[in-house]
Amino acid sequence: MLAADLDCRAGLPEHTEPPPWLLDLDCPTVAESERVTALAAAPPSVLGVETLAWTDPGTLGHDELIDYLSLIEKHKSWLEAMHHRALALLDARDRSELKWSREEAMCALRASSRSAQRMIATSRSLIEDLPQTLNALASGTIPAGHARAIAAASWTLPPDIRSQLETRLLPDAAARTASELRSAIQRTVLSIDPATATERHHRAYQDRGVALTALPDGMTTLTALLSAADAHSLFNRLTAATALLPAADPRTIDQQR
Repeated sequence: MLAADLDCRAGLPEHTEPPPWLLDLDCPTVAESERVTALAAAPPSVLGVETLAWTDPGTLGHDELIDYLSLIEKHKSWLEAMHHRALALLDARDRSELKWSREEAMCALRASSRSAQRMIATSRSLIEDLPQTLNALASGTIPAGHARAIAAASWTLPPDIRSQLETRLLPDAAARTASELRSAIQRTVLSIDPATATERHHRAYQDRGVALTALPDGMTTLTALLSAADAHSLFNRLTAATALLPAADPRTIDQQR
């Protein structure tokens, strides 16, 4: 369980004193572009947020605008870490049998009950099991989506080995896209706990099926939930069947399948 009186700065980057010339936002000798560029390379801070609020992106050149976007993303991650910290504390302090904190979080976050419950679970995982991931998020090293993906993947592992997940993933996580990280997560989970992965596959295999979903404009989606092996086999056979169609067929290969 979380201690309700944990340091409120836990998981946040250590304070780094910015250059003195950056502290005065009214200093006429410091251009907005110069301040943005300098802060883009510094840890997230209150000064960074204040600079974002006062800077007109229309006054920035191309390179400075890229720095401005980078600064925004870094501080979004910083604020997201605070968000997780607050949610985890809210849940830890709730001693009610019905866990009313989740309903309160749902109202505060304007989220559905299921979404609020997932947010709280993510927050607790980051605080209790994945402190390095929380630190990476708070320092702006990784985006919020990366932290959520790592937390969700940790739920499939036994609690005593969850820390191995972040130890293996974090060194390269910042350089990966969301899709690349998902692939890395799958490989890492399998290598950490292959037995559990096999059990999960057997359970998931029982959910296979075919479904129709109505769409606008007289269209419908036909979806099939299959094992990876079966899905690839079916896809390859459909692709092979397109070779039997007339060469003059005007449809795309996706339409032919």
